[in-house]
Amino acid sequence: MKNKILKNNFVLLTASIIEKLIFFLITIFIARKLGVVDYGKWGFALAFTSFFMIFTDLGLNTYSIREISKFKNRAQVYLSNLLILKVILSILTLFFIIIFINIIKNPYDTTLTIYLLGISFIFSSISGSFNSIFNAFQKMEFNAFSKIFNAILLFVLYMGSITLGYGIVGLATATIFVNIFMALINYGLLKKYFFRLKHKFSLNFAKNLFKNALPFGLNTIFSLVYFKIDIIMLALLLKDNAAVGLYNAVTRLIVHSTFIPLILAQTIFPIMSLYHKRSKKPLNKLLKKSLKYAFLISILISLFVLIFADKIILIVYGEQFLQATNALRILSIFYIFITLNIIIKTFLNSINKQRIVRNVILFGAGLNILLNFYFIPRYSYIGASITTLISEIISFIIFYIYIKRY
Repeated sequence: MKNKILKNNFVLLTASIIEKLIFFLITIFIARKLGVVDYGKWGFALAFTSFFMIFTDLGLNTYSIREISKFKNRAQVYLSNLLILKVILSILTLFFIIIFINIIKNPYDTTLTIYLLGISFIFSSISGSFNSIFNAFQKMEFNAFSKIFNAILLFVLYMGSITLGYGIVGLATATIFVNIFMALINYGLLKKYFFRLKHKFSLNFAKNLFKNALPFGLNTIFSLVYFKIDIIMLALLLKDNAAVGLYNAVTRLIVHSTFIPLILAQTIFPIMSLYHKRSKKPLNKLLKKSLKYAFLISILISLFVLIFADKIILIVYGEQFLQATNALRILSIFYIFITLNIIIKTFLNSINKQRIVRNVILFGAGLNILLNFYFIPRYSYIGASITTLISEIISFIIFYIYIKRY
């Protein structure tokens, strides 16, 4: 089991480093070419659609990974019901995106970009279902391939779109093509190396799947509040695309940096689920080790960003984004707490305590929104950074108190 964890960690780490490096280059290229204002439009479009598109999953992937890792002989049943539920949820979600974006007044290119991204994320959701099978069977090399190939395709098409002058609409169109292609690729991998997809839909099974997955989905919804709602509230409260662009730039750096704890979480989740079923002692040991390594890595990254924040922004984005230096410094401290919270949430989900995770994240998300109403009108994107940090620290304290009692 230890060797399998190490192997999966190595595979995912290698793939994620390559993927994040490519996305890092994409971020630099897009931000520099679009400029602060148009990059703000792109950031708002991504935040808006990402917030809605979580309703195409609602925890179905996470719950399915946990259950299939324990009962692999039922993988076909889970996948068949998972896909049908996701198609239904995707259609409903796209419908609500169209309604809400027409209520909010935005420039034409921003609205069109949101429509296109909404369509693209439907195929991304379907592709994610196939990735769930790869995860549950602990065949991380398939996930690794999918991550890298997806990043390369996006890099090529994004570069072409921006170079040809298609702007944010071109980026969204490219995203549709990539997500459709990746859904087909992942289905091909499933069919060749795992099993053929068969129709095994059951209304009762689908209802139970949806019901049991929902707590995981609520956790995901509330988790997205920290960054996505900040960007949306910046756009709606200030009507300032430049502020959104600056905040989006620094949050992208932090998001890219969370790949290390996310890899660790993705690797240990099925293992923790198995340990919970068998023995408490190795489960606690794995939790302590995971927290220890996550803390050490996050401290080093946080200190580096804190000290060299201005130089990082200058190198990555250029002088036009230097105003965001203090926001990046604030979020570098936030990085420590989000890293630890990722590991703790993974542990709690593995032991069927997702309702604890949901309640803590709901509290943190609510606090984040309330603080934003005070801080954003007064301090703009700096205020959004402060509320994000405060909310994450308080969430960590609550999580830590709980696991100490376990």
